Amino acid sequence: MSFPKDRTGSVVAGSVSVIIPTFRRSDGLDRAMASVLIQTALSDTPLSIIVCDNSPEASARAQVAALAAIAPIAIIYVHEPRTGVANARNAAVEACDAEFIAFLDDDEEAPAGWLSALLATQAAFGADVVFGPVTARLQDADATFPAYFETFFSRTGPDQSQRLE
Repeated sequence: MSFPKDRTGSVVAGSVSVIIPTFRRSDGLDRAMASVLIQTALSDTPLSIIVCDNSPEASARAQVAALAAIAPIAIIYVHEPRTGVANARNAAVEACDAEFIAFLDDDEEAPAGWLSALLATQAAFGADVVFGPVTARLQDADATFPAYFETFFSRTGPDQSQRLE
């Protein structure tokens, strides 16, 4: 699949690419991609996923190809062998021609309404950049101090949300 374009070859207004940089986290990558595929309230939003594999050996190539073959949206594979998440993100941005970009790491899962909430906020305020909270969830149920670690790794922002001028 390719990005949706209009008859002039321009990117369709409102199209979104979710960029997922990855480095040798196959289980996390599966969860991250699956969470994008379950996004809700996006029926009129052209959506794609760009996975940028940051491992020198291209360890995610087959995994991404397998999902791309059956996914209802475009899933694009990019290989950036120069390690570093900034290199991976930049390579994925270079491969993107969607109007909007959302970033999701390979150790994150987006809740079902994540993308529609970001797009609604952007539309309501005409914002150039929007972001939301990140709530940590430990995978290991045997963690000694789960509340401490979940609080430490969460990014929820101020208690009262506000528009930044």
